[in-house]
Amino acid sequence: MKAVNVTAPGGGPCTGPRKPRPHIRRRDGRGGGGGGKKSSAAGATAGAGGANNKGPAKPRDPFWHESLNDSVKGMLEEKGIRMGTGTIDVSIGEARVKLGTNGYSSVAHAEMMLGEGSFTCDVDGNVTLTWKHCIAFDKAADQWAASADTSILPSFFCLADGTSCSTIASFSCIRYKSDLFFCPISFSTSANVLPVQPNENAQSLWGDIANPRTALEENGFQMRHVVLTPKRRN
Repeated sequence: MKAVNVTAPGGGPCTGPRKPRPHIRRRDGRGGGGGGKKSSAAGATAGAGGANNKGPAKPRDPFWHESLNDSVKGMLEEKGIRMGTGTIDVSIGEARVKLGTNGYSSVAHAEMMLGEGSFTCDVDGNVTLTWKHCIAFDKAADQWAASADTSILPSFFCLADGTSCSTIASFSCIRYKSDLFFCPISFSTSANVLPVQPNENAQSLWGDIANPRTALEENGFQMRHVVLTPKRRN
């Protein structure tokens, strides 16, 4: 046999036959041959399973006011006091009180005061409030400052407007024939509880005064903005 010098086109060395390329899976799940369809089907199955892995939605915790007596709830509904969330906003004289979740409460008073604290409420709608933080607007200094005087802020009221909030003050003796009866004399300790009007805000309550945000932050308040009641959706 005669040896022949074989070169590639252009004079370069021959590299021999090409090796088959390994199968590479593409990012979109498509591979060579029928593998792409199989991979796509597997991906669809995995996606469907992933959506079901979330399980059933977690039930929400009951709102605190759901434990009120039906008669109290009925009175609140008649007055137009909203109970669609965990917070009830009520107007009591010159005070606008917010009763929120986890016993949180806040108050904005027309005498340019803000308070924040906690509350308890029984099934008859008797609300007791404890104010832990308080600031008042100093007109002379034109700024908000801490205040220890919470005497004008409400400390107790009844959502039922006196229907189930009477306090026994004394007893009156009444004799009928030969029997002696003791009749309790009671007086109402509740305030006139009304809904906060949708158009009420800090400006309508106080006029044009300085924003209390800095004082709220400096005095341990959780709130950062004064919202008397959420705006109603049309």
